[in-house]
Order: sequence, then C-alpha cells, then structure tokens
Amino acid sequence: MILLITVDKLAHQIANSIHKNAPEFSPAILKYMLSAILNLLITVIIVLVIAGFTGHFLDAFLCVWAFPLLRHFSGGMHFKSNTICNVVSSFFILLAIFLPVNYWYEGLVLNIIAVSILLINAPQGVKGTIDPKFYPVLKVISVLIVASNFLFQSHILTLVFLIQALTTFSLFQKLIDKLKL
Repeated sequence: MILLITVDKLAHQIANSIHKNAPEFSPAILKYMLSAILNLLITVIIVLVIAGFTGHFLDAFLCVWAFPLLRHFSGGMHFKSNTICNVVSSFFILLAIFLPVNYWYEGLVLNIIAVSILLINAPQGVKGTIDPKFYPVLKVISVLIVASNFLFQSHILTLVFLIQALTTFSLFQKLIDKLKL
C-alpha cells in the first residue's frame, strides 16, 4: 500500500509540474497516465530483476513487451488496486518464464487455445473507452499477435499469451469485483 501511495504522490507531483509548464494538459489526465506508466514500470522492474538474478533476463525482456502489447489490444480484467495488479502481473509473467513447457507438445495446443479464447472474448473490459466499431479490429490484432507465435514457436510466449487470453473471461472480472480486489 505504501508503494501505491508513493506512486500516486509521484504521479501527482509530476503531473502538476507538467501542468505548470503546459497548462493545456489536464492535471487529472496527466496523473492518471503517469500513474499507469509508473505502475507498468514497477512490474517491468520486478520481473527483470528477479529473472535477471536467475539467468532469465532475455526471457523476461520478451515477456514484459509481449504481455502488455497483447493486453493493449485484447483488454482483460482490471483490479481496483494498482499494487495488486503489479503483484499478480509480475507473478504470472514470472510463472510463464519459469514453467517448463515444450512448444511442440503442450505449447502448440496452448497457443491454439489462446487464439480460440481471443476469437471469442477479445476485446474485453474496454466498454465505454473505445468505439464499438473498432472491436473487430482489436480482435483481429489480438489474434494475429498470438498467431505470430506459430512462427516464433516460443514456449514462453505461449504461456504469456495464454495467461493474457484467460484475463479476457468476464467470469474473472466478476470474481475480482465480488472480492473487491
């Protein structure tokens, strides 16, 4: 909780500083965006440091780009707390890095499952933020991102993409809302 307060305070200070120099930008919007960026950086740093200490830095680097890229287009569940989001995201990205999966056995099947989930669910959790006429485009981009792994054949990307695809189930969002996370 202290980390969240610090991130929010830092985002607020930076937003006010930017607003003083560029008054045309809303401090509230700046704070929101800066908070999102700072929280993403926290997750990236946690993953890169832990994976770096265990000799998996390049795998982690791949994951910290692939996960948010897919999430940007597919949407997914949202926690009320940025701290919980950071911890859960870091955990699942690290799980994808360290879980041994053979691409040609389990990985290929899991990649197909991820594509199928996104064909059904993507985009999720974007209602009210994006014009519905763009939903089919977001779905196609999401599916193409995951389908690209049929070329790369990365077991790590398979797991990262599957984990992100699972977050598009509305059932998980309902559970998070019920638990007030």
